[in-house]
Amino acid sequence: MLRLSSCIFISALLAACAAKEQVPQSETSSSPRPLVFVSDEGSGQLSVIDATTDSVVARVDVGTRPRGVRVSPDGRTVYVALSGSPRCPPTMPDAECAKLKVDKSKDGIGEVDIATRQLRRVLPGGSDPENFDLNPDGTRLYTSNEDANTASFIDVAAGTVLRTVPVGREPEGVAVPPDGKTVWVTSESDNIVTVLDAETGAEVTRVPVGKRPRDVVFSSDGSRAYVSAE
Repeated sequence: MLRLSSCIFISALLAACAAKEQVPQSETSSSPRPLVFVSDEGSGQLSVIDATTDSVVARVDVGTRPRGVRVSPDGRTVYVALSGSPRCPPTMPDAECAKLKVDKSKDGIGEVDIATRQLRRVLPGGSDPENFDLNPDGTRLYTSNEDANTASFIDVAAGTVLRTVPVGREPEGVAVPPDGKTVWVTSESDNIVTVLDAETGAEVTRVPVGKRPRDVVFSSDGSRAYVSAE
């Protein structure tokens, strides 16, 4: 659980940095205030933290098991991955976890308006979406489907899944480089990163990395990708 919380917290910090100078002004402030968004699997909420005061200013009910968090390129919307699959801590045997109830109707990507702090809608995200990223203009969203060994491509405006493509086993991290041409998906079980064409979903290559790769970040010029390995 500590491992999972750390990953979510780091993702939230990165998301907040992306929105820092673009968050709409609040009623009580004359300048944009940097916000941090942290998902909470237990409560089904997204916590909104004012980074200038280090205080929680809102909690938004988003759905079941919120995990990965991203902010839209324009800084107006925050997205959060939701899952109807049960919470199974590392100490729980797989056989016991398999007996728990799964509700696929609760899978999706919650879309939250940052200005009003309200959940607008839930986009489809494929099966058991864990993490995701958006393309540079925010029109497409790419999710990792952990229990299906796939990645889903979502049209944000239409709210539809464009395609679902196979990737390595137990996909986790998803990242789009600055040029937006590819999608990188880590595979915890296969110890690889699958690189996909961002338009067609075709597999470009598979890159062997360290054990249990979790997340991917790119250098600002997109010339290097860094993968965390658990």
